[in-house]
Amino acid sequence: MSKRQLALIFAIGVAQWIIGNGLFPLLPVYSLQLGADVSFTGNVISFSFLMVAISAMLTGWLSDRFQRRKLMLIASGILFSLSLVLMSRAQDPWELAIYLAINFFFMGVGIALLAIFAGLSAEESERGKVFGILALTGGFGLFIGGLLLGPIADRWGYPTLFFGLAIFGLLWPLLGLFMKEKHIYHAQEEKTGKPRRAIDRKLWLFLISFTAAWIGFFIGRLGISIAMVSLDFSSTAISSTAAVAGAITLPLPFVLGWLSDRTARLPIIAIAFLLAAFGLGALSIAGELWQFWTATVLISMVGVVFGVGSAYIADTVPVESIGVGLSLFESTAWVAGIIGAAGVGYAIELLGLVPSVIIGVALFLVAIVILAASARSRKAQPVSTAGATNQ
Repeated sequence: MSKRQLALIFAIGVAQWIIGNGLFPLLPVYSLQLGADVSFTGNVISFSFLMVAISAMLTGWLSDRFQRRKLMLIASGILFSLSLVLMSRAQDPWELAIYLAINFFFMGVGIALLAIFAGLSAEESERGKVFGILALTGGFGLFIGGLLLGPIADRWGYPTLFFGLAIFGLLWPLLGLFMKEKHIYHAQEEKTGKPRRAIDRKLWLFLISFTAAWIGFFIGRLGISIAMVSLDFSSTAISSTAAVAGAITLPLPFVLGWLSDRTARLPIIAIAFLLAAFGLGALSIAGELWQFWTATVLISMVGVVFGVGSAYIADTVPVESIGVGLSLFESTAWVAGIIGAAGVGYAIELLGLVPSVIIGVALFLVAIVILAASARSRKAQPVSTAGATNQ
């Protein structure tokens, strides 16, 4: 992959995740301030994740079908910023729910497109490293967004925060103007008359494994925000959990991606899931700020190995279906968010925090078992990029 293309992907990703990861721990706070209860807040975020999942899967199909990825990236960035302006004007929880769903829809389009650009541009021997660099954007977003967004909200209010982010978000479509398009010719289909199957049984197991792990992640992240609100922590303190997690985990996606190019990808993912389970378990006894920091760092290991998972998908899926494969993988986080965001609010209200945490820990352990069942030889399905051309 060219350094210019990689730099653009990285810069757009950082802009996306400063907003996305920086806002995520604050959204429950803003919703509660507007008069919503915990269960409504969980449902709002759950529905927004549904929008991301739909948009990510739709993006993969549109990307493979029409191959106008650059135009899609620019348009989604503009509409994403406009949705932040609408969020700045929300007067009640229902308005916030509508505008947040629109915002998450276009966020899903942008995230999926960056993964597709990376998958199409990287050679197989460098995919772990490239997706690791792409995954670094989440860490930068956690650190920068977590460091800045909470204090801005405390000092100037949430409407000012959202309007400022709308202006900052225009970096996404502006940088998108300089991206290099990539077209894929379906050479295999032209030769045989039949397209290669993109997703087989073992790959479905891999997707299910990550979905289970992401559900545990969202139980933890939303649980941390709700627990800290109940203990009267400020927005600055709550957002600091994201900043600390981003700072500590920042180099790990690149390091683990590089390592996965030289070893095996699945064991690295399994270890990350196990660490996340320990972090979620720690939430059940957290009361001090440093304890919430520790729990957030460990739970964030799911996101740290997301780049390793993307590289595994790109290794396995035929190149002409890479948009569908990577967008389905991106959707695992958002499908999990739908379940986790809706379920955690009800679970905490009905069962309490500790039983909800136990459920999340069990999901991480189940994810490890399913991951083991999805294992295959890396050379079982080599991917050719011979049909790709640049524009």
